[in-house]
Amino acid sequence: MAKTSDDALVRAAVRLATTVRMGDGVDSSDLRDFRREVSKASTRWRAAGAVEVAEVAILLELYPALTGSVGLYPANQSREVEDLALALLDEALRALSGESNSGSVEDGHLRD
Repeated sequence: MAKTSDDALVRAAVRLATTVRMGDGVDSSDLRDFRREVSKASTRWRAAGAVEVAEVAILLELYPALTGSVGLYPANQSREVEDLALALLDEALRALSGESNSGSVEDGHLRD
């Protein structure tokens, strides 16, 4: 698998998580970038019949990274962060299993 692709997924996940964990909300462009990279990775995984350990780790670590920041937000926004974290975990698990990732949470709930 291409090293640059692995790096792109990791960078997209780190950007998304860092913004949320700093209390700056969800940046819709970071969310779109992350979802695009997950989709690309899922296609690679199906073609190769294998998944890189680093990619699995970053996808599964995103949920606790996001939910660990809910205390930084007012009640209504903390619920949105929790909902997004759960939706992204579901998308990650579907991508890892080879299922479609379309039709999930709206972009940019907290910040555009």
